[in-house]
Amino acid sequence: MKTMAQYGYGLIEVLVGLVLGLITLLVVTQSFALFEGQKRSTSSANDIQVATTAAIAALSRDLRNAGYGYAVPGAQGCTVNASFNDNLFTFTLAPVTITQGNGNAPDSINVISADHSGFSVGARLNGVPLPPSNDFCVDDISAIYVNDMLIIYQPASGVAAANCELIQATQVQWAGCGSKNKVTNSSTSSAWNAKSTGWWNNFTTNGIGFGNNARVFDMGTLINRSYSITANGVAGMLSTDSWDTSNQTGTAVNRIITPIAADIINLQAEYGKDTNADGAVDIWDTTTPTTTAGWQQILAIRIAIAARSPLYEKTAVTASSTAPTWAATTIPTGAAGSIRLDLTPSGAAMANWDHYRYTVLYTTVPLRNRIWGEP
Repeated sequence: MKTMAQYGYGLIEVLVGLVLGLITLLVVTQSFALFEGQKRSTSSANDIQVATTAAIAALSRDLRNAGYGYAVPGAQGCTVNASFNDNLFTFTLAPVTITQGNGNAPDSINVISADHSGFSVGARLNGVPLPPSNDFCVDDISAIYVNDMLIIYQPASGVAAANCELIQATQVQWAGCGSKNKVTNSSTSSAWNAKSTGWWNNFTTNGIGFGNNARVFDMGTLINRSYSITANGVAGMLSTDSWDTSNQTGTAVNRIITPIAADIINLQAEYGKDTNADGAVDIWDTTTPTTTAGWQQILAIRIAIAARSPLYEKTAVTASSTAPTWAATTIPTGAAGSIRLDLTPSGAAMANWDHYRYTVLYTTVPLRNRIWGEP
């Protein structure tokens, strides 16, 4: 008599083994898909955490340096008259300027500070210069180097408002004005110096120019940098738009666009103001000052940055009731002081916004150069 071992496996045994193998493969496949999905969610969450950390670190670093080189209260908010290849323009001399986004769009933040290769020390005009020679005398040139950007500030008087002008030093001479020091801002050597009748006559207020003891702020290469979000569909890119004072070609101010972090959807900022002169912030708002006194009230900037994961989840993973908050306000509500998660960077409503994961980081940065500046 032959045994089972001699006959081998039958069809039933083979089918049973095949079914068990398929069940095992199904379990393994489902487990792999589940863990792979969790891995993608974790990886994307980590990516947006890195993006927001990089964004807020870069912005905070610039905000801490804002106002360096011209920390004189009366100069805050001064309208700076400037020229690039004889194209006249103006900008506000303020450490930080917040521009509110249209509607629900993200804000942008502009930072101005000195970036000097050595150290930034203010000098004073010493001896009235004679236009159109483009030479002027200062009491100290120890910190003024050739190609440095200079802002000359004339305090307000009874007949004129504060007057500021941006020029570039093209020559520095010890004792070039007799016993004084001389700085030259030649119009033929720099696109930043006006080529018409001389810088002295170009920018005056009510016929009043710059007199003795007007301040000369050495800005070095001059940081004038704007942070904003470039809308790109669902997510955006936080980028900087900076002046390039070293590249002097063309007829407009040369600018450099630098990407900072991807998948950023919102940027919101507020001014922290000391309205009662006690040295502490007592209100937070988004109103940009229009007077010198108003600019002197700003002691800090509060910022919040939101990033959205590029991974679309099959089910809703973010709810309004569990969304992060800023200044004790639920973020998706759109109330004052909040940061929206349910919008694209352009400010448009986004469908299925709750199927994405988000990270929101916020911080408060004191304007130390404003706080430590001259009284």
